Amino acid sequence: MEITSLDNLLHNIATTTSKFKEISRISGDRFNIFSILKVESKEVKLHSMFISELLDPNGTHDKGTMFLDLFMHDLRLFVPELQFVISSKVNVTVEKHIGTKTENEGGRLDILLTDESGNIVVIENKIYAGDQENQLLRYHNFRSRQKCLLYLTLHGKAPVDFNGLIKDRDFYCISYSSFIVSWIEKCYSAAISQAKLRETLVQYLSIIKRLSGESTANMDEKKEIYRNIGNTEQSATAALALVEVWKDVKWFTEEDFWKELSFEFKNVDRYPVKETFNEERLNNAIHEKRRRNPFYGLELDLGKISDYNVIFSIRRGFGHLCYGLYFVHVTANPVHYTDAKITFDDNLPVKFSHFVKAKHDDCWSYESEAVVKINFESFEDEDTIKLINPAFRKQAIKKFLDECIDIINAFETANFIIAENTDGILTMSKSS
Repeated sequence: MEITSLDNLLHNIATTTSKFKEISRISGDRFNIFSILKVESKEVKLHSMFISELLDPNGTHDKGTMFLDLFMHDLRLFVPELQFVISSKVNVTVEKHIGTKTENEGGRLDILLTDESGNIVVIENKIYAGDQENQLLRYHNFRSRQKCLLYLTLHGKAPVDFNGLIKDRDFYCISYSSFIVSWIEKCYSAAISQAKLRETLVQYLSIIKRLSGESTANMDEKKEIYRNIGNTEQSATAALALVEVWKDVKWFTEEDFWKELSFEFKNVDRYPVKETFNEERLNNAIHEKRRRNPFYGLELDLGKISDYNVIFSIRRGFGHLCYGLYFVHVTANPVHYTDAKITFDDNLPVKFSHFVKAKHDDCWSYESEAVVKINFESFEDEDTIKLINPAFRKQAIKKFLDECIDIINAFETANFIIAENTDGILTMSKSS
């Protein structure tokens, strides 16, 4: 394959994507409240919350059981034995805690529907996140009454490990691209006379189609790219060569990012920097399908407050790059990330206003998505793909570095202390 063939193909594809961006700009399709708020791929904060609100007979949509009826009607088409009583007494819960996580039970259910007879429907919601160990088995073992366990993904793919369960008996796979899109379209028709509800459904539907690659605009663009590839035999060969190396492109881009970011932090020369990324962990995150662990990055030791070492951690994961704080007791042996869960008091510096308390099973006490949006897991958004270019990557790292240093400076100037109250709760406060 000649390099010119690949150059010509990439030029043609770039022309196509530019054209469709302009069409989207003119039509106003780019405006989407969920995109603006940067929550498109947030499983809990957007998708579980939005879906559960529609399913709730007492939800703010004021449509009673209508949306729940539509959902259950579609579900019964391939789970005909489903036992679930639809009424205003149906309870819908998000992030339902079902006990301490063990090998066979416990954890949190993304969405739990319970009817007045105690029958349940459990929805395990997956956008980009991978499976937790024995996750389906733990959820399957929750309660002995009639239950239906749904595994919801963008395209209806099955979990990597069935944990001894039988598909289409113990659990069922449904997709955003088909099942949820069809259901939301029916909800839209039912809400046609309610402008705010109707338009919100339209915007959510647009997000789902964009995430799953099913939007009309995406399809038209894909067809034109397909024609570009099929123009000549050389173009098809060039496209195949690009597909074959794409994972390697992602691997080298991410490795260069972490190495260069680490170098910049070390140049600041204020804090010891620990690299928690390496070739093995990159291979696991990018090339493996089972037992993936994409949680790695950089850790900066900010020093000691009271009896705790304060660690500022920058971490990859199943979504956008995050940073956060965790605290380790200096005498802990062995040292565990979960050694201390420390709560900020209400007198937070403004720079920390976007921090949120970490989930119950997270090693961090507080965390936040970075303002500079980078998602190595999906490797689909424009800013992440641009990291392939060394010049753009350098600019992005500079912005990210400045953002982190800004947070660390605010932390240092706040002059925090850590105190334990009578209930044994550790609280971080600004010293008087």
